Amino acid sequence: MQRLEARAQFRSSSERFWRGLIEPSLSVRSDESFGEKRRELRSRLSARLSHRTLDEANHFELAGAGELARAEATSADYVLDRDAAELSATWDHAAPFAATSWRARYTALARAFPDSASRDHYEHRAEVSLDWSGLGASVAALAQIERRMPQFVVYSTRDDYWAGEAELGASWRPGGWGALEVALSSEGFRYDLPDSVSYFDYELHRARLGARRELRSGFSLTAGPLAEWLVAPMAPGERYHEWGVSLDVERSLGRAWWSFSPSAGVREYSAIGEVARFSGHSDYRFLELAVLVDQELPLRCRVRLAATARLEKHDDPSQDARSLYFSVDLRRLL
Repeated sequence: MQRLEARAQFRSSSERFWRGLIEPSLSVRSDESFGEKRRELRSRLSARLSHRTLDEANHFELAGAGELARAEATSADYVLDRDAAELSATWDHAAPFAATSWRARYTALARAFPDSASRDHYEHRAEVSLDWSGLGASVAALAQIERRMPQFVVYSTRDDYWAGEAELGASWRPGGWGALEVALSSEGFRYDLPDSVSYFDYELHRARLGARRELRSGFSLTAGPLAEWLVAPMAPGERYHEWGVSLDVERSLGRAWWSFSPSAGVREYSAIGEVARFSGHSDYRFLELAVLVDQELPLRCRVRLAATARLEKHDDPSQDARSLYFSVDLRRLL
């Protein structure tokens, strides 16, 4: 595999209250792995204009980008050429020494696929986030809504939907012993023409409660229950609810950070009778361990490890599963 990348930045000379930035980039890739012959070309041009008020409490930004991607391969059925354009506006409010900060962002996108007669679409996305801290407590909230529409009348609902996501996290320190933490999140899809097989409406909700204790030598422990459930009116075979417990062990000292997160729980599907038999799912118990490591090494090197091991025991033994995912990143600091 061979790859060539080129990037450039052009910044405005003024560093006061108005700043401009233009970034062109080009990427060329040739891949002949596994007997495949693939050529990819990606070019992108982005521009950004930002303004900060005199009191430094508000920051406004307008950004735009255009992208072109082309691919040639012996089996390029799933690698579509793409033309895309994007325009966004952002407002950040974070006054110095204020307890509250927030951010609002709107993005409009258009994508065209020369190789497809049905994938061209428009997309609108709005996002609002809020952070507050004070009186020994902190709250962070995020809400996002997305609307995608096909540019032409098509018979596929893949690019014709509403999607939403919301997250809420809160922490309270009642005393010197530690903190209580709550994390709630929800996401959902609403298709204009839903079906019960591929593009069905659904809602996914998650909740987690934890008690955090800070220990000596940079260690901290967080333990508590967790729950997750999926609602899908048109796909009863996919509906489930899950609950369990988790323990997070973290150590942060100097230039090293370690995290071990074991968890255990049960997932139960709501389908019964013939629907359950043909859904392809069965109830199961699971054990999971997630490990994250960021460690400095001698000779100005740094290693990062991310690994997840999971064991599932199903009511249907033929669906029992074991999995291990990991990645290792070794870097030399210059």
